[in-house]
Amino acid sequence: MPKTKKHVKVAINFDVGIPEAEEAHVTLQGDEMVIDMQEPDGITKYLIVGKPVGNHFQGVNSAGPRMPKVRVKWVKLGKVFVGQWLEDGEEYLFSFKLKS
Repeated sequence: MPKTKKHVKVAINFDVGIPEAEEAHVTLQGDEMVIDMQEPDGITKYLIVGKPVGNHFQGVNSAGPRMPKVRVKWVKLGKVFVGQWLEDGEEYLFSFKLKS
């Protein structure tokens, strides 16, 4: 069974001019990294199962058929993860840090 480590209340910072960070749970399971996030409306959910591809992770939103279609890629740079979030034809940059 793969080793699992869950990080709760991880601040996901999107580069969209909004100072508030989104809150997510990030789980490391084997070689996968899962980002589990819910919008403040309590309805919109994101469940991104990031699989390793070369030197980065990538995945799509698998929270359900009525949830936003999202493609995400991210990589670790030093102690920070940075990535690209594609949703509804719009591209957003994001970053987050995991506590040790």
